[in-house]
Formats: sequence, C-alpha cells, structure tokens
Amino acid sequence: MIRPLHPNDSPELYDLLQEPSPLWCDHFGSETDQATFQALVNEPPIGHHRLVTIRENRLVGLGILKRSTRARLAHVGEISLLLPYAATDSLLGQELLSALIDLADNWLNIKRLESSIPACATDLALLLNQAGFETEGLMKKSIWFNGGLYDENALARLRGLDRRHPDKLPAIIIPEEKSSSALSSELMIRQMENQDIDDLYEIFRAPENCRTTLQLPSQELWLTRQRVLDPPPGLLRLVAESDRRVIGVISLMPRAEACRIHIGRIGMMVHRDYWGHGIGSRLMGEILRLADEELGLKRVELQVHTDNPAGIRLYEKFGFVVEGTKHFQNYGAGRWADTYFMARLLE
Repeated sequence: MIRPLHPNDSPELYDLLQEPSPLWCDHFGSETDQATFQALVNEPPIGHHRLVTIRENRLVGLGILKRSTRARLAHVGEISLLLPYAATDSLLGQELLSALIDLADNWLNIKRLESSIPACATDLALLLNQAGFETEGLMKKSIWFNGGLYDENALARLRGLDRRHPDKLPAIIIPEEKSSSALSSELMIRQMENQDIDDLYEIFRAPENCRTTLQLPSQELWLTRQRVLDPPPGLLRLVAESDRRVIGVISLMPRAEACRIHIGRIGMMVHRDYWGHGIGSRLMGEILRLADEELGLKRVELQVHTDNPAGIRLYEKFGFVVEGTKHFQNYGAGRWADTYFMARLLE
C-alpha cells in the first residue's frame, strides 16, 4: 500500500534511515536527532509531497516529490527516494516511483521531473531509466556517501515539451571585457548593506538580467527588501560599488544538507550599463577567495543559460567546467531556456 506520510510514521521512518545502505534521500540526514526529525515529519517544506510504502503493516520506503516554488520553475519537480538497496530492483521501488510520477503528471502537471543519485547506485539508475529518466550530466564529487566523496548522476524526465526549441532567442551579446578603470570612480567590493536595497532592486528587475537569471521584471520592492533584510542562514553576499552606487552583486550559499556541506552555490548579476567592464571578474575572484580560504569549500557550482556565451567564458576563466545540460530548465523572455550546470573543484 502507498499512502501519504503521517506524523505517526516517524519512529519507523527514523529506523529505516539508520539502515546501512539507504537509497537515496537527502531531505533527512542520518545524524538528525529524533526531535528535529519529528519536526520535519510534522511540518514539511512548502511544495513537498511525501508518500510511503507500507508492507505487512511496516513502513519500508519513502518517496518525496518536491515542486519548485520559483515562478519560472513552476513546471519543475524533483524526486528523491529512500529505499533499501535490495528494494530497487523489486516492485517496491517501481510502485513508489510510479506513484510519484502519477502525482507529477496527472495532478501537478509537472513537465520536467529531476532526480540526482550517487553514480554508484546503478540499480536505482536502472529503475529511473525504465521510468523515462535520462542522464543529463555527471556532477563531480557532489555527495558525501559511505565515507567518501562520490560523483552524482543528474537525470531528468521531460513530458510535453518540444525538444526542437522553436522559440529560442539570439545569444546575448556582451562587449568584450574592458578594464574597470573606465569607471568614473574606483570600484569597491564589499559586503551587502541595508542601504543597497534601491540599487539592488534596479538590478534585480532589469529585463536583461531577468533573461539570464530566474528573476522577474514584475517583482516588487518588498521582495528585494525581504531578500536584503532577512537572508537565509549562511548566505554570503558581496556587492560592487562605484561612485556610491551598487552596480553588481554576487552571492554564495553553502549547502545545508550533511551530505553536501562541502558545496557552495553562486549567483551573480551586474547592472546592464556596466557589462564588459570587468565587474563580474572582480566579484567572482573575491567570492572564490572567500570560498577557498574562509569557508574551505571543496566544490563551488552554478548554472548559466546556454545562450549566455559571455557568462560561460567568465566562469570558465575561473576554472568552472560544464558538467551537463538541463533541458527546458526555465521559461522567460518568451522562450524556454536550457542551462549548463558548471562546477569548480578544489583538489
């Protein structure tokens, strides 16, 4: 029997998590104490749908379907499974995965369904392949698993999307990088401050920046204010300032999951009027210095639209490598956008 997760399932789910070889769910860490674990069971994050498999009155599997809360990613869902190794080639894994796919397809109208699994989990990969998932890339050393860092397969299942991409826009053209000395005053890289809200709002909602990120030109000022004044724990943010005006911003978010605490994610935007002046290089150089020297991160990752060659060149200059392509990853500016996922590893 497959049914929604219930608060009373907490003890059995906790026991399942302690088994030597669970596959694969990083929403609950095995080191989580029972009180914290119970809170996670009682109050799931927004957009999470959780199903369990019951056999002979015992909980034997958990599946999570997480729908993105970002407006331009409303068509995207992510599946995670918690199964004993022995179950992945049995009806247990097939039934649980089928129930999650039915929920995604027939009730939530999800068009792009993702899943990331350790590269060594070949049985689980076969299970996903049989359900229509295809590998989009290999993320190097992206997961702490069985006492070491392992590569991870990124898979996706597309439904009702035209792979020909008839609505693609021309590539973004950015001037060749010039020296920042062309600015009217000295460029300063510093931490973000509350007084930066108005300048950041102008950057965040500019259509040119929205096209290359997940922002929306319709976003209101309160959202920028909230992002500046109430950031998530661990978020590191720097801005580029010239002539007392913020003209660029970069953020680094360390991953919170125990199996991914060696990873940080980067996002960056520069004001359209200052493209080609080396602002991105200055911001990237400083944030990577902090990632290496202050945070000790082993892997820094980001995503970039495939039609943003200037951004791709910038990231490659700092050692980022394309690991794969997310097809139909978001919609904006009147077209579907594919994105490269890129990473820089500190050996």
